[in-house]
Amino acid sequence: MLTAIYLIIIILLLVIVHELGHFWAARKTKVMVEEFGFGLPPRACSIKSKKTNTIYSLNWLPIGGFVRLKGELGGEVRNGPTENSADPDSFSSKNIWQRAIIISGGILMNFVLAIVLFSIGYIIGLPQEINSDNMASSKLESKFAKIEDAKIHISAVLPNTPATKAQLQAKDIIIDIDGEKFSTINNLRNYLSSRKGKEVLVQIKRGDAKIFKQIAPQQIPESSVVGLGVGLYHTGTVSYPIYITPVAGFLRTYDISKEMIIALYDLVKNLITGAKVNTADIAGPVGIVSLISDISKLGFVYILQFTALLSINLAIINFIPFPALDGGRFLFLAIEGVRGKKVNEKTEAMFHNVGFALLMILILVVTYNDIVRLMSN
Repeated sequence: MLTAIYLIIIILLLVIVHELGHFWAARKTKVMVEEFGFGLPPRACSIKSKKTNTIYSLNWLPIGGFVRLKGELGGEVRNGPTENSADPDSFSSKNIWQRAIIISGGILMNFVLAIVLFSIGYIIGLPQEINSDNMASSKLESKFAKIEDAKIHISAVLPNTPATKAQLQAKDIIIDIDGEKFSTINNLRNYLSSRKGKEVLVQIKRGDAKIFKQIAPQQIPESSVVGLGVGLYHTGTVSYPIYITPVAGFLRTYDISKEMIIALYDLVKNLITGAKVNTADIAGPVGIVSLISDISKLGFVYILQFTALLSINLAIINFIPFPALDGGRFLFLAIEGVRGKKVNEKTEAMFHNVGFALLMILILVVTYNDIVRLMSN
């Protein structure tokens, strides 16, 4: 029941914020909004504003939302005479930059939502990886952050190393070594390097159990590093003074966006080159519900952070230059800019309709994959 409540709130928040971006940008550029819809047709119920003539609708397929603009697809017939795309309140009558602002409104609002959610999280205390050199927020973190419950985790165990012989495992948490706790991974590595060939007592936490291991650090094969032969990452609960949280929220959004774009690039590259793609990393609606169910058990701040991640993901996916997505509409604007004239409305509409159909097929395939994976687990 709690999962269903969280799911409804998250979907409502993400969709409404995204579509409000388009809605607000359209209003600012004086384009008439014909319909603001939550979910996808067929329509379940609706009301019409007497002031603006905008229809606010609730639709049967709760997997998205839309803002329908006057003249969005040029002159067309909608329950009456053909619209005049030259009307001053028509989307088609606006110049290329105004249309670009309207199309990008939803994407920008999703980034803004992520910044706001991360900012709130940093007031409460946000669990995350810390002291990471490739993060833009690392300098801010080292100067202003209050870090609690810091832990050094094992991310991977290399074969034929002291860690393998000691049966260390990924997800183990290193509590201390020889009774000494370490505030950074570099300090831990320096200590192990100074103890080359000498046994150290490593205390780890595995689940609820605490385990002691006697291990002698060695030079790792094919490396100049002296250590146990494990990959490490550092996590903690990070909070900032309230006046710093907006900056921290922005930098966190930037860091996550960069990582997601790199991951998406690698995914597309692997699909094109025929390299192996790990489908376990791809989740659809069912997979997201499962994740929400797991994350809700951890607490409110984890749900807050997950919602911010979904908002960034929605923004990035929407900006892919694929028909039916906002990025696809941007692509047609770019083509118009190069050609110096608009693409034929019927041609563009056909591409978007085909793109929408392909997206629905993709959702069905990913959903099937989610169900199979959940059943196998």
